[in-house]
Amino acid sequence: MYNISDLQNQFSKQKINKAKKLSIREFEETEKNRFVCFVDDETESYDVSLLINSKSEITGYSCECGSKDFCLHVLAMGIFMSENKTGKTSSRKGVKKKMSEAERAMEDLNSEELKTWLLEFFKKIKMRKCSLCSALGKRKKNFRKSKSQSLLKIRLPR
Repeated sequence: MYNISDLQNQFSKQKINKAKKLSIREFEETEKNRFVCFVDDETESYDVSLLINSKSEITGYSCECGSKDFCLHVLAMGIFMSENKTGKTSSRKGVKKKMSEAERAMEDLNSEELKTWLLEFFKKIKMRKCSLCSALGKRKKNFRKSKSQSLLKIRLPR
């Protein structure tokens, strides 16, 4: 049986470092000593659960990755729990909302790259450019009713 507080001494440094790079989100205790969370591993997300006893020993675990062994995802959750006093602290260090593929791509772009991409996009689709300019108030034009209705199809938030 593994003990939550001693996990980092029971695995290789390499495995510990890999596990620490995984993201933990929506960590919660669903019933006494039963914890669940999602562990994000690059583009995949796995539902992980751990059962511990009163001595903080892991008595059961499961992971959606399909491994029957104590996988990296379970290890990541155990390390998260040990670093956050079994998750009972109010701090949610390392917990983040799952991002869509588009959100991840946008996060990696700087404003210049985004502007360049948008300008290229608008060159190809002039209607969207008019809609954006209109929505942002940069260019005021009077459009016929039919043209206005087509522009409203991709209404941008203000």
